[in-house]
Amino acid sequence: MWRTFATVLRPAIGGLQVRIHEQLCDGEKVITRKTILGKHVGSLLGIEATGKDVAIDVIDIVHIRDGRYFEHWGVNTLAAVVAQLRQAGGLAT
Repeated sequence: MWRTFATVLRPAIGGLQVRIHEQLCDGEKVITRKTILGKHVGSLLGIEATGKDVAIDVIDIVHIRDGRYFEHWGVNTLAAVVAQLRQAGGLAT
């Protein structure tokens, strides 16, 4: 999860912001609903910069054990955002 954020999203999205809409804790699990926002300024999964605003919706469930990330499950709209950028850049899907 952190590796994808640091190596894929951060270089491709300028002015990157993470807006947390909701965060819940249930024992050792933390559930977060958030949106990653910014401008597409660098290559994102093979799509060159388009200058378009992007918003990636995310739901993460993190299992914490002994104060550390133990497991992670998540769903996001990154594939849909990439498809939209591909169209915006005039690339065939």
